[in-house]
Amino acid sequence: MLQLLILIVSINLICSTQTINKDDLLVVAVANNHTDNYHRFIRSLNIYGYKHEIYDLDKKQTNDGFQRMKILRENLIRYKNDKNKILLVTDAYNVIFNQGPEFLLNKFQTLKPARIVFSAEDTCWPDEKLQYDYPLVGEHEKRFLNSNGFMGYASDIYDMISSDEKIKDEQSFFTKLFLDETIRKKWSIVLDKRAEIFMNLNDAMDEIELPVQNDEIYIHNTWTDAIPTVIQGFGSGKKSLNYLSNYIARTWSPTTGCLQNKENQYDLTENKELLQWPIVYLSIFIEYPTPFLREYFEKIMKITYPKQRMGILIHNQVEYHKNITEHYLKKFKEEEYKFVKYLNVDDDMSEGEARQQAIRECQEDKCDYLFVLDSIAHIDHPDTLIELIVRNRTVVAPMLLRPGQTWSNFWGDISDDGFYQRSPDYMDFVNYKKMGLFNVPHVAHVYLINGKFLQRFTPSYIESKVDPDVKFCQSIRDAGYFMYIDNDMNYGHLIDPENFNISLTQPELYEIFNNVKDWKARYLHPAYHKSLEADTVIEQPCPDVYWFPFLSEEFTESLINLMETFNQWSGATHSDARLNGGYENVPTDDIHMTQVDFQEHWLFILRDIVQPIQQKVFTGYYSDPPKAVLNFVVRYMPDRQRSLRAHHDASTYTVNLALNDPGKDFEGGGCRFVRQNCSVLSTRRGWALMQPGRLTHLHEGLPVTKGKRYIMVSFIDP
Repeated sequence: MLQLLILIVSINLICSTQTINKDDLLVVAVANNHTDNYHRFIRSLNIYGYKHEIYDLDKKQTNDGFQRMKILRENLIRYKNDKNKILLVTDAYNVIFNQGPEFLLNKFQTLKPARIVFSAEDTCWPDEKLQYDYPLVGEHEKRFLNSNGFMGYASDIYDMISSDEKIKDEQSFFTKLFLDETIRKKWSIVLDKRAEIFMNLNDAMDEIELPVQNDEIYIHNTWTDAIPTVIQGFGSGKKSLNYLSNYIARTWSPTTGCLQNKENQYDLTENKELLQWPIVYLSIFIEYPTPFLREYFEKIMKITYPKQRMGILIHNQVEYHKNITEHYLKKFKEEEYKFVKYLNVDDDMSEGEARQQAIRECQEDKCDYLFVLDSIAHIDHPDTLIELIVRNRTVVAPMLLRPGQTWSNFWGDISDDGFYQRSPDYMDFVNYKKMGLFNVPHVAHVYLINGKFLQRFTPSYIESKVDPDVKFCQSIRDAGYFMYIDNDMNYGHLIDPENFNISLTQPELYEIFNNVKDWKARYLHPAYHKSLEADTVIEQPCPDVYWFPFLSEEFTESLINLMETFNQWSGATHSDARLNGGYENVPTDDIHMTQVDFQEHWLFILRDIVQPIQQKVFTGYYSDPPKAVLNFVVRYMPDRQRSLRAHHDASTYTVNLALNDPGKDFEGGGCRFVRQNCSVLSTRRGWALMQPGRLTHLHEGLPVTKGKRYIMVSFIDP
């Protein structure tokens, strides 16, 4: 705390001792491409009120040292005799200014009698042998020159860069000048060895911290106790600069949060003519077997955007998904989308090729946006596309997570070899502790690409032995453009496809462990949660027999289909090899959940879905987790087993789920509780009866006279 107070005092003290007029300071740079990192650089200059001049190279020329120095000489000649003007020459891409001009000038004055100050770093390049020619410095000070940033008096700088009109390698040229003691003294050249002005982040992130003053974050070099202004991201420091750009230069406020998410927005809703909205190409990629694909397509159709302004491109590489994809292909065409194109499994196009094709389609048709959406990315919020367009970024992705996990569609950081690495703020993002718009090095599965960007640059998805998404993000980063993750709201979620087994009869039925959110959305009864509300009275068709909505109609259909496909019904015989002892006292014609590998899934259902109801109706009884050895589907039919004699269940309580409809699928049937002299005849598909097992509720299965009746029974806590 004491150190922080000293820093704050030093900032105020430096600002109060200004003697150079800030109007005498001019930042100059050469730029030939207005990339995202260039715009970030300009933004930081404008934020702090710097006067600046940017000299554009001819697009056909390359930004090598010879051209840059040539352009600088041509433009700075008008300042060659100015003894008062201070020039700061900098790179225009990998730099952010983090303090105002007054602060910077006072730091420059503290380095007197220096007339030219160069950025410094810990690495000697391009010739390591020259390190021994450099003057020695103190502990933690930076010994070696970096030519990407220097400042000084205009007349001296012009003389220095004009001393050789054929500068091909700036680093070598300026290193040679500095190491020549005569020349060094001539222009009073010094290195910013304590990072008072320039902070080169290359291999130096462990030196810095991010304190706060007046609700603004700034950089403090803890090794030299300096507060640098010009933050440079060269080499490995490039990714560090991108990380810091989420916080410094007034992009983040500790009190109000993200500031940059409200900048440069494009409010397309101001255009009331929906048929004049931007054209969006929606690219759908189905690259591996994916559960809950039907819901994925349904959510696409609910996106709130005029369909006449959206084109659909589908790439399906999975034979298993061919039928459902073609079903929705037909629905897309019926909905009057601008166009619908389909690349199916027969087209023999790889994932990378298909993604590259989507880029080409957008470029050729000059679409306004390309919206990439993989099959595992569920867009739960219908306004997601509009929100992303409003953000007005080159590439922006809505943050999606696997429910209950920290697995997301972005990386907070990358390792030096280009692979996943967790950033210090990753958990803050995924837990919504920090919300807004954040520059990240990698996005995947769902993102919006600005069409204007695609008119001047073609991202690449294809490289041998590199995943398409990794290659895409690498090409974006290398070109100086940014990818943003937006977590301002909950846009949707990711499906986990890793253990999806399409060889199963009902593969989604088994997804309750991997994708419980989607499993419940499909298979839980729509009225289930109403039963848990405090003021909801659960029905009692008979004394102490409770009746509640449990599972959906689709679940019951799927379970019947699973059992009939398995088709190894027990035959309702007393002899039963499935049981310990091999004997069943009250046999039914059934299939056990263990036989179809659904036992563990059902036990999860009992604990997660049934137990809350049990604890509401049978108060005071608590057994966690519920134990149930016998869980089985019973089939009643007139010519096989039509009824079941009166009996007690071997359970503390029993759950009896109706799987089909009386009067439609069968006639007769039902359950009679003998002692209570009460029957439940008109059972409801997807609803369950919950009753005490032993002693009090002797019951029987009433005869089925026509059709087939299916029920699912669990003996809980035997």
